[in-house]
Amino acid sequence: MQRITTNNGLILIMAPRRGRTLDAFLELCHGKFDIYLDEEFDGDVTLSHQKKLLSPDYNSDHNYPLLVQLRKR
Repeated sequence: MQRITTNNGLILIMAPRRGRTLDAFLELCHGKFDIYLDEEFDGDVTLSHQKKLLSPDYNSDHNYPLLVQLRKR
């Protein structure tokens, strides 16, 4: 088996903020990756999120995913 090594890469993560958890993770990535955070990555997901904001059972901090892109420097 041949191992291929590259100097670039892309990581895609879907995750809600969950208090400071996502921010703490991104702080660990700072300096090693270029970080792109997209809160409105899909129109259907954004629309669903906006509708659910009216529900008392919905917590966007725990339920609304953000798209995080990490690009290796």
